[in-house]
Amino acid sequence: TVSLLSTSWQLFEGDRISVRGVCDVDSHGALRLADADGGCSIALLLDQGVAPVCGEVVADCTLVLDTYTMSLVLEAHSLTAQG
Repeated sequence: TVSLLSTSWQLFEGDRISVRGVCDVDSHGALRLADADGGCSIALLLDQGVAPVCGEVVADCTLVLDTYTMSLVLEAHSLTAQG
């Protein structure tokens, strides 16, 4: 889950993973992947050629720590709509 990635990110940093969540744009216009309840979210950066998909998705991604902003980022290699 997104909340598990956020709390235990050191275990997953640099790993390619699949995670299910809700993809949406935040108030600043940035794409984020959130838990279904909206309690936790992580910034989402799309690889070239990956189209944004809003709603419930499975993201094939790599979790990285952006050292410039000191924040967690999911680099998405693909987004697959669910439902």
